[in-house]
Amino acid sequence: MNKIINFRIRLFIKKAVASVLSCFSRPRLKLFPSVTLFVVNHNTRYPLEMTIKSLARCTSYPNYQLWIADNASQDGSVEYIESLDIGIPKRLFKSSERKSHGEWLDYISNMVNTRYWLIIDSDILFLGKDWLMDMIGVMEKNPKMYLLGCEYIVPNKNSIDPKEKKVVTEPMKLASWMFCIRTSLREHIKTPFPFYKEERDNTIFMYDTGSKLMEDMKANDLSYSYMPRWFNFKYYHFQSLSYVDEFASGCEDKKLKLYQLNFIKNKILKHF
Repeated sequence: MNKIINFRIRLFIKKAVASVLSCFSRPRLKLFPSVTLFVVNHNTRYPLEMTIKSLARCTSYPNYQLWIADNASQDGSVEYIESLDIGIPKRLFKSSERKSHGEWLDYISNMVNTRYWLIIDSDILFLGKDWLMDMIGVMEKNPKMYLLGCEYIVPNKNSIDPKEKKVVTEPMKLASWMFCIRTSLREHIKTPFPFYKEERDNTIFMYDTGSKLMEDMKANDLSYSYMPRWFNFKYYHFQSLSYVDEFASGCEDKKLKLYQLNFIKNKILKHF
């Protein structure tokens, strides 16, 4: 119950601050370079609808397209995507088996033909206007910036390496639920997007979200950065809703995720 209450409080605060920020939001670009928004979906039919509809409502940027990759969903996601009409170009990629985000990003990075592309998780509620204008504006002002994260993740100094059983300092990571890439990055380095460094006994994952990519960028004098803290109030990331059935039965995490799913369905019915 505490996690549910905390969720409602955090969402209320973010919505309130996003409303204030939107009052002061102004377009800051004279030219609008082309952008591809890329979403990977696996059995998140209703969160995906929330993401797309809130995105359309909060995005005033005039030059973007939407690409969606579906990982063999069985919940009606594909039918929803195929029927989707929000007035912008869209493209659907279908896979008969589940692929990792890293595999999809490596695949898409060789196909994108716009100046920028953004990876967006399928369970993000956009709250503040001009969020895309904010991110592209930062990229346009910094020609050597090739990667822009939505928020900064502090390295965890208390991580336990599963092999050595030692305390290690984790490297810099991406906030993988939303970040922007300058498409020409692939002209400089070919480093893949490894979201899982290693897996042991199918139970322990060493997360390595983009750290090798950022190391290679730094070695090639390509900069990366993060949005200011105020930007985090322009969206809410629900996290792991596609894994709700994999949480232990009856645990508070599962209760929270089920509550969030019902919250999303009600929001779609009432507000979209």
